[in-house]
Amino acid sequence: MRNQQQLAYHWDAGAIAQLEERSVCIRKVAGSSPAGSTAVGFGAVSRRPSPARWFAPVALFLLMAVAAGCALPAPSGDAPLRYRDFVFSSVSVTSDLSYGSAPDLQGNPVDLRLDLYQPTGDTALRRPAIVWIHGGGFTGGGKLNANIVEYARRYARLGYVAVSIDYRLLAGEGCGGNPEPTPECRNAALAAQHDAQAAVRWLRSRAATHRIDPSRIAVAGSSAGAVTALLVGTNRADVGNSGNPGFDSAVGGVASLSGGLPTNETIDAGDAPTIFFHGSLDTTVPQSWADANAAALRAAGVFVTFHAFPNTGHGLGAHRTFITQQSSYFFYYMLDLAGADGSPQSAVSAARGASGSAAGTRRWSGTDARRLGTIAAARSSRLRWRVSRRTATLVVNGRAVPLGRQALRGAVTVPGGVYRDVRVRGAGRWSLQLAPAAGR
Repeated sequence: MRNQQQLAYHWDAGAIAQLEERSVCIRKVAGSSPAGSTAVGFGAVSRRPSPARWFAPVALFLLMAVAAGCALPAPSGDAPLRYRDFVFSSVSVTSDLSYGSAPDLQGNPVDLRLDLYQPTGDTALRRPAIVWIHGGGFTGGGKLNANIVEYARRYARLGYVAVSIDYRLLAGEGCGGNPEPTPECRNAALAAQHDAQAAVRWLRSRAATHRIDPSRIAVAGSSAGAVTALLVGTNRADVGNSGNPGFDSAVGGVASLSGGLPTNETIDAGDAPTIFFHGSLDTTVPQSWADANAAALRAAGVFVTFHAFPNTGHGLGAHRTFITQQSSYFFYYMLDLAGADGSPQSAVSAARGASGSAAGTRRWSGTDARRLGTIAAARSSRLRWRVSRRTATLVVNGRAVPLGRQALRGAVTVPGGVYRDVRVRGAGRWSLQLAPAAGR
């Protein structure tokens, strides 16, 4: 509906698909890409859509968001920047902390334990936390898995509190490589999900003791651990009873390393933003699962970025540096770490002082031109504007959204994403609000 006072634009999965056909961002992560393994998205544009057909703020926002397959930009701020760079050289470990209890297949209680990693000598009082979950086909492995321990240590050096968890292993045989998971494997995955959610709740219940910011918690895992992490991010209503009732199980972001769900039945618009890393030749957890999950999340308006490694199987050890970088950038934006405890003034200044987080409501206001920096939205959001001049323009990564030309007051629903180098120009007095879309 259109009038002189206000305009509203809407997007849907069909519009996104059409834009992707016209706006291709191709990025090869490493080596030569075999057929079908090139990452495609709509962030960096090589072919522009017809202005006559697509002239609307929502179309321009779709073109401006960092896309699946496109590397996230480094957060702004002077180096070394906490949560982006390794600012700590040593890590302290507290081992075998009990975080819950749940029954095994015979009904016997299993004491669930974790190891906690934190930067040595840190004085910050409210630090983001991340739960790392090992793989092993839901039949083996543990919290001392070398790959997971390395990631936990790296995140502690970035400034996080990181935990590596044990969880119940209820599958009699390994669950990888089966395109139709057995009921036993499905039940084992749900048990692991419930245990990981108990670990998230444990972090919140012990926030004061371990100096954790309960509003900034993420989850990540590899292989079966990635499947578990995806379930934590999507199957929110089923929290289980593995411990620490009364605390929230929600997370602000998910990193999946060689993980995927066999169906999209748990995915909806309220899910956690997710970053996927996957080998194109993976036969243990097929990339097609992760592809379908990412597409479903994006169609629901949830921010997703996907990195496919050509000529790579299930193990991603050769890409650990890249995964650390891109996952830490992802969590920096999704957890709004520019405003977290321990962030220097340079990071706060780079974020330009917007109130709120990537999952909540943020507001900006001012007069005349201003650079807002990089703005992240965890999922579909409603952007509302009020400007005093018809010349008011919002510029995102060099592309202009002519807000004032459309209406002095208006709103547009935009997909979740990371929007780079956002600026306001020619506006006179102006105000912007970015809030989760209704029902998200």
